[in-house]
Amino acid sequence: MAVKKFANVSSTIVSQTGSSFPLEVFGSVFQRASTNFTTETQSTGTYLALAIGSVRNGAKYRAILSGVYGDCSGGFLEYSINGSNYVQAAGGIQSIAFGTGTFRTYVIVYSGSISGMSSSQSTVSWRLRWTGQLRSTYQSLYVFIDNTQ
Repeated sequence: MAVKKFANVSSTIVSQTGSSFPLEVFGSVFQRASTNFTTETQSTGTYLALAIGSVRNGAKYRAILSGVYGDCSGGFLEYSINGSNYVQAAGGIQSIAFGTGTFRTYVIVYSGSISGMSSSQSTVSWRLRWTGQLRSTYQSLYVFIDNTQ
């Protein structure tokens, strides 16, 4: 017999400690150098800072970094479970460098797992850090976190 209706279905996960988490969470942020995209950013530092709550320990993430870049070096996509100690996101370029001289659009996909969170932690902070050179007119970050893993 085919199922026609589900009753008492929840869209959250309940852990052994009683904490409740949504099945998936999402966050995004973008930065552009100017409204007409003609001015380029040339300073290194931290960009695309993003905090995503309701994350469960062991959750899987997929982060999509895109941007219009010229000559760039020393770019690192990182995340932190405590807001101060950052680690590099897995699965993508570990030290971003584009030496084309011409501005082009790039997309990099990262994929990994969040681990080491205590039962009292549920927020993951993300950032794009440039340590070498940055020439960009636009940068964006989209992070999808799957709590069902």
